[in-house]
Amino acid sequence: MKEKVVSVLEQLFQKLENEDLNILDAATGAGNTTLELAQRIKGKVISVDMDTADSAVERIEDANLSSKVEFVKGNLARMDFLQDASIDAIVSHSTVSSIPAETPFKVLQVFKEFFRVLKPDGILLIIDYYPLESAAVKNKADEIAQDAWRVYKAVAELVGDHHHEELPPEWICETLHDIGFKDISHEKISERKLSESFGEYIENMLMYISNIKDDGLRNAFKKKILQLEKDARLYGKSEYSSVYCVWGAR
Repeated sequence: MKEKVVSVLEQLFQKLENEDLNILDAATGAGNTTLELAQRIKGKVISVDMDTADSAVERIEDANLSSKVEFVKGNLARMDFLQDASIDAIVSHSTVSSIPAETPFKVLQVFKEFFRVLKPDGILLIIDYYPLESAAVKNKADEIAQDAWRVYKAVAELVGDHHHEELPPEWICETLHDIGFKDISHEKISERKLSESFGEYIENMLMYISNIKDDGLRNAFKKKILQLEKDARLYGKSEYSSVYCVWGAR
């Protein structure tokens, strides 16, 4: 896990001042955040995901932390398995932006569920990305990164697939405030950087556009993708986004 993210998690535990906790890991993913949390508490990490990866479970088992982690297959927008005010802290890492854009009200419902299950003065920590952050456009490499994101988004919408949502941290803070959270703040914790995986993006996108039935559209996207590859060789290409964190309390 990236050093900056680990540093923010350390800040969380300094704020909590207690190790005997129930922490909600909002979306298991690869299990990296689950592992970091379980290593730091004496209580329980409740790791929720619609489809928990076997590799995540194995990661916890290999670290001998199974007794500290409860994996739950469930929907963050409807956590009927958790009682009101039963959670000391919630960590949402790379989760908000991955909620499909075609379900905009789901983000709001997830935040409402976060508020419901948190104990009074419980802490919410959101760590996420904002792909089209205008402030991050500083040079040609940044422009290429944003063009690559837009192409991916356009193809996803064209073939009926979902893509990550574009939710500025300012919007998240306003929404949390409207729900009732307090002590809300946000900060950037990691700048955009040169990507080492653009070749993988090109390869995946060329396979992705094969799902486009219209020959003209498919060829147009292929031309754009190959131009991005050419430009990236000349100017480099930065990561999609910087990383930010949002703090809130119940």
